[in-house]
Amino acid sequence: MAWRSGGEQAKQEAGFANLTTVLIISMLGIYAALLVQFGNVVKPLLVQLTPYAHAELLYDLNQREWTRLRYSAGAAWNITKRIVLEGYYLRQNTWASVPQFVNATGLAMQSYLR
Repeated sequence: MAWRSGGEQAKQEAGFANLTTVLIISMLGIYAALLVQFGNVVKPLLVQLTPYAHAELLYDLNQREWTRLRYSAGAAWNITKRIVLEGYYLRQNTWASVPQFVNATGLAMQSYLR
């Protein structure tokens, strides 16, 4: 007996494989940029990390019910005083729409002008 996924699940698995590749390439690119900035192989690994977690529970006033639970965890890297890089995992449970469950990983860069 063999188990094969198809349809939406196969598309999701292919998407996560591509996302993982992009995430690894992005992390290597960030390390290369920090390597150039610090001029040292070890110092980029010692950049300050700030871990975080948060959750949101959403209530729909029109439907008068709880419709979504979203939670995430990640870490923010302070590259410079004005640039912050953030990697995270997000999980969303939705009771009123399809798809009901969403798993995502993300990479965001924030730039502060002041």
